[in-house]
Amino acid sequence: MSARASRGIPLQENNAMKYSLAGCLAAFAVVAAFAPAHAGFKQSVPVDIGTNYAEGNVGYARNSTDAKQSIGCTVYATSGAATPSAMCTAANAFGARVSCTTTEAPLVSAAQSAKGDSYIHFMFDAAKKCTEIWVDNDSSYEPKKP
Repeated sequence: MSARASRGIPLQENNAMKYSLAGCLAAFAVVAAFAPAHAGFKQSVPVDIGTNYAEGNVGYARNSTDAKQSIGCTVYATSGAATPSAMCTAANAFGARVSCTTTEAPLVSAAQSAKGDSYIHFMFDAAKKCTEIWVDNDSSYEPKKP
């Protein structure tokens, strides 16, 4: 008597479960082999401007047909200044524009990481000083076209 049979599981049921599992795996393999290939998740994020923030995808803004959208960050240094500065700017499809500046090292570093297909989100206070800069370099965002 097998160990399974001694525990009250008949051998016929055990074999049926094996064949059922094998059948399911075979069916899954056939479906997976003929499933269409997908290039991956894609997202296009237009420039959005709020009362204290702006966000959007650099590639989407560049490729937009309205010729108004833009978003980006610039990092610059000045002779005699102890630290580099950053300025982030954005313009939406309706022509609204915002910008902010900072000399805070972590924010300057974040601004410096922006690329042609980055998603950029920045926040600012009433004095237009950047309080947050978030740059996401992800393959899902629309790349900038020439």
